[in-house]
This record gives sequence, structure tokens and C-alpha cells, in this order.
Amino acid sequence: MKSEEARLVNLLLRTAFGWTLTGSVKGFAPPGGLHVMRIHTVPSPGNLLHKQMQNWWRTDSFGTKYGQISPRSLEDKKALKTLEETVKHVGDRYQAGMLWKRPDVEFPDNRTMAERRLISIEKVLKRDPALAEKYKEIIDGYVTKGFARKLTPEEAVVPAKK
Repeated sequence: MKSEEARLVNLLLRTAFGWTLTGSVKGFAPPGGLHVMRIHTVPSPGNLLHKQMQNWWRTDSFGTKYGQISPRSLEDKKALKTLEETVKHVGDRYQAGMLWKRPDVEFPDNRTMAERRLISIEKVLKRDPALAEKYKEIIDGYVTKGFARKLTPEEAVVPAKK
């Protein structure tokens, strides 16, 4: 019992704000059990610091409360609607749709540039079979995950929309 009292005395510290509990509480309760610690303080009526803080908060916030709800812009309304429709909990995180994605986005026609890049990368891959195999594995992974797919012959001949 004497060692527990000595340990308790080592955990208590008197500060300008009152008594403070510090240090480890290991050893006060049996291991493996569920422990709840509760600290309750009762400020004395003569506590000058407490009264000063209350007064400061009262005067600091005087006249600064804003009770009017500002109207939302069209973009904000669309973003909130997207959140309401798309937020879902997946595993240990949340997923949400892209808030400012527009459904009418048009991409530029970059087919010529893409074909030139394809020819260039094909030349590199023909010279380095190991790199070609790695490249193939990555592309196959995209297809497996649904990030990419092979176009049908009909889709491949459709010209870009202008």
C-alpha cells in the first residue's frame, strides 16, 4: 500500500491552474481489464482565472454571431447534390464522386498525336523484350481492373465528335 501511495504522490502536481495528474497509470489496475478514468474538478467561486476567461469569451464574441444563411451558388448546389448521391463507406474509408466534374466535358481530338506516340513506343518495345513484357503486364492489369478495354472494330472506326 505504501508504494501505491508513493506512486500516487508522484503523479499529482500542483500548478497555477490547480492539481494536475501526470505520468503513467500502469500498475494501478490489473492487466487485461477494461479501465475507465474520470477526472472531475469543481472550480472554487473565488477562482479569478476562471471568471476572467468567462468574461473574456463573453466580451470577445459580443456582436459577432452571424445567423443569416447565405445563398449557395449553382456550383455549390451541384457539388452538394453529387455528395448526397455518391458518398459511400467502403472498407475503412469514404468515397465520393468528383464534385466539380461536368457531364458535358468534351476532349480534344488527339488521335494523330496518340498514333505517333504508339508508333514510337512500339519501336522501343521491339528493341527491349523485357520492357515489352512489363508494359504488357501493366496494360493487362488495367483491363482486368476495368480501367481500360479493347475497342470493338465498330468503335475503332467511329470518328471523333466535333
